[in-house]
Amino acid sequence: GVNAGQELLTDQNLKNSKLVLENSLKRGVVIINANDAVNDEEMRQFAISADNDSLAGYVANLVDADTLILLTDVEGVLDESGQLLDYVDRLEDIESVIQNSGTGTGGMWSKCIVAKQAARDGKRAIIANGRSCDVITRVARGQQVGTRFIKGYMIY
Repeated sequence: GVNAGQELLTDQNLKNSKLVLENSLKRGVVIINANDAVNDEEMRQFAISADNDSLAGYVANLVDADTLILLTDVEGVLDESGQLLDYVDRLEDIESVIQNSGTGTGGMWSKCIVAKQAARDGKRAIIANGRSCDVITRVARGQQVGTRFIKGYMIY
């Protein structure tokens, strides 16, 4: 029962997309991705949109969102023993555990940097498993889901 749409963005149309995004959000959920139809070489030259995590942070600021949810295929940020961290305060405390955890352009480290920046900007920032049942609804209801990021200093 939720209206959903998708917008594909590149660096070239990011700044002009604010009005479109705001109007779309009035109608429902908007799923935003980097425009993968642009060839890979061109994507690497883009400053923001080559990495969907960075793109999400940028868009959250663009539309003044109060919450940023970065979805992945694990429950959130995991410690050395594979246990979920309910929150992250300092990135340097988790750097050695996750910095090399991903193989894509983003990976968990990228998600953590973007989430921490969003938290510093006053947004609720969460990394959670996109395959979990009703994950977005549960976050919207304020339930503890995934790993939330605490506002504070950031050295990265």
